[in-house]
Amino acid sequence: MSVSQDNHLLYFAYGVDMNPEHIAARCDEPQVFMVAHLPDHALAFFGYTDRWDGGLESIVESPGDRLYGLIYEVTYNDADYLDACQGARLDGTGPYFQFPVEVIGEDGRSHSVFTYKKSSLGETTQPSSGYLDYIVAGATAQGLPEAYIERLKRIDNKPTDEPLPRKTDLNRILVGGHACNCG
Repeated sequence: MSVSQDNHLLYFAYGVDMNPEHIAARCDEPQVFMVAHLPDHALAFFGYTDRWDGGLESIVESPGDRLYGLIYEVTYNDADYLDACQGARLDGTGPYFQFPVEVIGEDGRSHSVFTYKKSSLGETTQPSSGYLDYIVAGATAQGLPEAYIERLKRIDNKPTDEPLPRKTDLNRILVGGHACNCG
């Protein structure tokens, strides 16, 4: 993990955590650091979650592509809470794990950050339209490049007819009584 000048960790969010509403529910003090991209990677969806009614986001290697996202400065406590929300476990048995990467910021410099990657990928699956809309709303709110946002909008998805994310009490149990907008 990378530590910024004020002893916060740098977290690269490329999916629902780009959405200001979502990250605010997960972190007490997330500070936007800058827009960035991860070279030679792309966004893909795998598995199924009832909460979002479709596949879950992950990063995959994809030569020549750029995965855009947002670098946040987060406190150590916020990073621990993000781990709990993602199910990231020290023994590597959770659905996601912390993944150190070098991203290129809008300042043109390389930044050492952590992000999350699914532990087991399997076959790609479609995200729900509601999940994808939530990701697109975050990308738009955070000022990601318009061409990238248009690419997100063209991802094949399955229609949803109910509000997402679905609420579940299981999230509160998993994170010690706190409400969490976990994926």
